[in-house]
Amino acid sequence: MAIKDNSKLKSFLINTLRRAGYRWPGRYNALKKSKVGRNEYVCANCGVIHGRKEGNMDHIEPVVDPIIGWVNLDVWACRMFVNEEGFQRLCTRCHDEKSTKEVDIRKQNRKKR
Repeated sequence: MAIKDNSKLKSFLINTLRRAGYRWPGRYNALKKSKVGRNEYVCANCGVIHGRKEGNMDHIEPVVDPIIGWVNLDVWACRMFVNEEGFQRLCTRCHDEKSTKEVDIRKQNRKKR
């Protein structure tokens, strides 16, 4: 049985791997590099300093490619668990803008298929 044929299994695996991603050394090291003071982090995009709760760790390359879309779990995991150069700290505003652009690209490419 292929994973894409079993949506419950796919959802379970992705959710479990996402939770594990918070403990991934590459993510942790990137977060540490963006820290400029106690509870102060700098946004990689706009340079504004913000608190821990006012920002997000972001994959520079989206985990699911907005143009190609979902390929398989192996590709997803390789893109999810990258080294520290694959992550960036973004303030909430910059992260929302980047995410919105990626979603728009996905929607446009879904219509073409």
